Amino acid sequence: MAALDTSCFNQIIGLANCACPCLTDTAPEGYNEATSGLFIADILPIEMVDGASDCSDPDNPWNVLQRGLDEGTNMLVKDLAAGLMKKNQLTRKPFTGLIGEKANRTALSMSKAYAGLRVWSPTIRGGYLRINKLGGVFDTTGTVTVRVYDQFNVQIGGAITLPVVAGVYSTVVTAIKLPLWQDGAKDCQYFLSYTTSGTPAPRAVRAWCSTCTGVTVPAFSLDRPWTSQKTWSRNLEWANWLQIGGWQYDNQTSFDLIAESTNADGVSNGLVLEAELTCDPISAVCLSQLDYSDPVALSIAHALRYAAAICTAEKIIRRTTPYRNAQVASEILAKDIQQWYIDYQANVEFSTYHANTGNTDCIFCKPAYSMGIQSKLT
Repeated sequence: MAALDTSCFNQIIGLANCACPCLTDTAPEGYNEATSGLFIADILPIEMVDGASDCSDPDNPWNVLQRGLDEGTNMLVKDLAAGLMKKNQLTRKPFTGLIGEKANRTALSMSKAYAGLRVWSPTIRGGYLRINKLGGVFDTTGTVTVRVYDQFNVQIGGAITLPVVAGVYSTVVTAIKLPLWQDGAKDCQYFLSYTTSGTPAPRAVRAWCSTCTGVTVPAFSLDRPWTSQKTWSRNLEWANWLQIGGWQYDNQTSFDLIAESTNADGVSNGLVLEAELTCDPISAVCLSQLDYSDPVALSIAHALRYAAAICTAEKIIRRTTPYRNAQVASEILAKDIQQWYIDYQANVEFSTYHANTGNTDCIFCKPAYSMGIQSKLT
């Protein structure tokens, strides 16, 4: 599974806002920047971790504070998610697996200069498509250079080189993360694109099948998206999130026009995705930069500072070679940790209880069930 996404919490808390010459000379970039105006050293003095004889030592104060902040961020993300899910549930079940087919014996004849796979989803704020491997089935051995574009004709990331073997399902590991919501769009669309000239001919692996029966995914349609038709299960659970189809065009600057087409080709032009579809409940409280006039955002900032201080202080206490200033204050630090944890929990509970679930499409309030007990007298 994908690692925790903590990007929303970047630069909320700073390490310290001090001007000690030795320390500032080796300070990391942005050490004294904090969108909330809060710093770890405000409650855990930086002198507590000042013991390295060389400021560039791996255990210099900045490195210790940064590790504490990193661990505190992960701690907060987990606790916020757990708190949010106490009274909420996910709107969609996460999916991990294959999107597409691994085999087909028919080679496709390309009629346009560019071709590829089209991905459509409704707007899912907080939802992500992570492509862990890009796969393909092509008719001859060679390489396929694939680029990803959004519906605004903007390329996402760099080119991906997919080595393919004739008639064999081939893959390359990728690290593509695509949000399933886009500002200024009524839906979300991405296009995987390659040049047909000089590229091995793709096999006709299916994106959908309009004539199939059973549980095969139905035709791509923006008029009647299959994501709203039924609840798909097992290997087709991705269809609760996405529609996929093929496309061909003569340029890579008209994806906004292709996005208006209500249908897509039934073949994926040889491309297959090994992917994850997830929705992050944290998006209920942190989907963009926090507005600290909101009590929930301010509580999150305070919770993060407490979490970072706790993780840093625990490192100080457990260090086999004590820092000179912290050695005489270990009992005070232990008491501080206890109080910080109480304050941390209070802020986490406030944030999750008062979170506005309308900010995200990931979770909704669990239905309230009631039980009644009746007695029968005879």
